[in-house]
Amino acid sequence: MPKLPNKPVQAPHAARKQPPAIIAEELSPWGDASDVDTPPVHHDYFHVEGYSDVRTQRENAVARGERPDPLKWRLQYVSIVNPMGGGHSGRKAGEFQAKGYTPVLYDECAKYGIDPKKSGFTKAPDGTCVVGGTQMLMAAPAKIAAGQAKAQRELTQALSEGRNSKLERAVDAYNASYPGATPTSIIEEESLHKD
Repeated sequence: MPKLPNKPVQAPHAARKQPPAIIAEELSPWGDASDVDTPPVHHDYFHVEGYSDVRTQRENAVARGERPDPLKWRLQYVSIVNPMGGGHSGRKAGEFQAKGYTPVLYDECAKYGIDPKKSGFTKAPDGTCVVGGTQMLMAAPAKIAAGQAKAQRELTQALSEGRNSKLERAVDAYNASYPGATPTSIIEEESLHKD
C-alpha cells in the first residue's frame, strides 16, 4: 500500500475563519456634501416648480374625493420652432396669444408663483422661459382657461352626438332596405335575439 503524504487536514468550509470585511469610503472629488442643502433633482425638463407640484397635489386631492380650490393660472408650453424647416416660428405663440395667453418672463415668475431656479426651463435672450430652445412657457388666467375647457367639452360632445346620429341614420337606412320591414321592427327583432 502506498504511503500518503503528510498534509494538514483542512476544516470544513463553514468552520474557516473569514477575514474582516473591508469597508471602503468613496471620496467625492468635490468634497463632503453633508452640510450642503441639495435641491431635489427633477428629470423632467418641463417641470415648473410652484405649478407642476401644486397641480399634482390638486389632482391627488380630487382623486381622494376632495374639492380643492381651482388653480389661478393655466400654463402651457408652446412650440417656437417651425416643424417643417426648423428655425424659429411665432405661429403657435401667436395662436395662443389670440386665445388669451401671454409669455411667461423669467424675471416675472414670482407673479405666477413659479420658482425659476427649481424649474426645468431656462431664460432665453428675450427674457422668456424656454425648454431646449424649442418650447416657450405661456400662461392664461383661470377664467380664460375655464372658458376654453368648457368650449372644448361642448365641441367634443357635439361631435360625439353627431357621430352617433350619423350611425343611427345609417342603421335606419340599412334596416329600411329590407322589403316590408320598418326600421323599428328590425331593431326590436334584433334586440329580442340579443337578450
